[in-house]
Amino acid sequence: MCTEEKSYMDSSKSRFLPSFSEPYADPSKRRFVPSFSVRHPIPPPIPRPIPVVDKDGTDVHHYCAKMALEYYNKKNGKRYELVDAGCSSAFLAPGIWFHCNFKARPCRNSCEDGNEKTSTELFFAEIHDDSKL
Repeated sequence: MCTEEKSYMDSSKSRFLPSFSEPYADPSKRRFVPSFSVRHPIPPPIPRPIPVVDKDGTDVHHYCAKMALEYYNKKNGKRYELVDAGCSSAFLAPGIWFHCNFKARPCRNSCEDGNEKTSTELFFAEIHDDSKL
């Protein structure tokens, strides 16, 4: 038997295996062994995705653009009509956020006349929905 095998077989002073009766003297040789006996709480369920089309048939893009335009009109005392509801996207932060792009044009006297139309403007809006799902 060679000397390496003999030292391997000799359990008191092994050259290959550490002595398990006493802790390692060298801290760099200590290893972390994860414990699988600790139970972690189950994460909350993932919220359901927001449908692109609502139950009544209106799409989310149009709904977001209309809501943002109504807020803009009320806040600034202006009257714009929605021309084209572009795309919108949603993302999760604290709550649900929507980003939407849309085109609208200002109304001078009355939006119903059709005579006082001007060029369209591009709008961007961020909408925060903090309601509970």
